[in-house]
Amino acid sequence: MSQRAGANPDQGWRPKLVVLDLDGTVVPYYQERALPNQRVRDAVAATLAAGVPVTIATGRAVWSALPTAADLGLHGIQLVCSNGAVVFDADARQVRHEVTFDPTPGRAGAAVRGRTPRFRGGARAVRLPAHR
Repeated sequence: MSQRAGANPDQGWRPKLVVLDLDGTVVPYYQERALPNQRVRDAVAATLAAGVPVTIATGRAVWSALPTAADLGLHGIQLVCSNGAVVFDADARQVRHEVTFDPTPGRAGAAVRGRTPRFRGGARAVRLPAHR
């Protein structure tokens, strides 16, 4: 008898944490106020009922991620937002950690280039006004 792919032979195993992306995973891409479908909400509820904590890590800003977290029934969590630049305590409504950079023209591009040496086009992640 063969096991199906992805099946865990250790039936007592459970994850210590489940981290969900939002766009294209929990909700459709480019639909800021789209709600997760019932199947997703049921899966999250079952995960929480099994005693496994669930949180969110997303490229979205905090204000855009909070409604989806609430719709999923996620309370007492810290969300990782803005592509990891912000960790936000949803219950306390406080930023617990944030990474910022100097937006002064020239410095921002240099900071991004310095952090992404192998990523071609990394400097384009920060759009600065053209200087002529």
